[in-house]
Amino acid sequence: MRLWVSVILTALIPSTSARFSRPFLGLENEALIVTCSRQEKYPYPVDWYYSKTNKSISTQRGNRIVASGKHLKFLPAKVSDSGFYTCIVRRPTSNKTGYVNVTIFEKQPDCNIPDYLIYSTTSGSEKNSLIFCPTINRYNWTQPVEWFKNCEVLQGPRYLVHKSFLLIDDATNKDTGHYTCKFIHNEYGVKYIVTATKSFTVTEEKGFSLPPVIKAPPQNEIKEVEIGKPINITCLACFGKGPQVMAEAFWRVNGSEVKNFGETRIEVVQEQTQSDELLDQELQSLFQVLGPELLNISPEEGSTSSFLLLSPSPL
Repeated sequence: MRLWVSVILTALIPSTSARFSRPFLGLENEALIVTCSRQEKYPYPVDWYYSKTNKSISTQRGNRIVASGKHLKFLPAKVSDSGFYTCIVRRPTSNKTGYVNVTIFEKQPDCNIPDYLIYSTTSGSEKNSLIFCPTINRYNWTQPVEWFKNCEVLQGPRYLVHKSFLLIDDATNKDTGHYTCKFIHNEYGVKYIVTATKSFTVTEEKGFSLPPVIKAPPQNEIKEVEIGKPINITCLACFGKGPQVMAEAFWRVNGSEVKNFGETRIEVVQEQTQSDELLDQELQSLFQVLGPELLNISPEEGSTSSFLLLSPSPL
């Protein structure tokens, strides 16, 4: 009779785990942060356990595996960490139990990324090709994020990295492939590498679309300014109908982004408006230079400024 009861209990454990289980995949020697499968709106205390032994996982900072509220952190992950972990959400009225199924893989020496480590495919078009870095929001990451295609670093004017995504300008079918983002997770001053790979494909744009339209200033406009006097340049652009996921203007001075130009007297101010009639969204970006000499403007030499308007298609 004792043996029979033991068999029943053994069968129930994986069944229950499967019901409230969430899979997480990672690479060895990288940071991995997983989230309890039984999430709550309110920040109730969460206890973590090794499912096989029911041993509690410490919240002590500095441990390689550390419990941190609804998150379980592997800093860094090892192949031997693979397995089930139990999380118990301590609510005032009742507790909720969940499981996470962690699988850690060895890194491939030939830079080959297995299919099971590639996140779901995202598609883009010639004018709208955005790739978001998967899982990055779970981490305490710092910029910049590096991007690779088929393990080769992406460089050149066609690629713009902004926050957690990559923009590809004038994308074609040749841009189809696997894109890997690499960033740094900061854990109380200790830095860990994290990578994630997403598949990307370029498709033809279908249906009615409104690409961004720059209303001002005119293309290749030349402004005459007085040496030593302030100057304001306003970019006004319409970028489609309805609410947008993201729209932002980027100013460049002699090929460098304003934020990297290293001059505090250069300022960019943005304002977004919406027309009640057509729901057209406009973005106005004011480029202010408090001293034109910063642009190397002189009677003999001219200096050009250009901007890149970044906008996804309407929702």
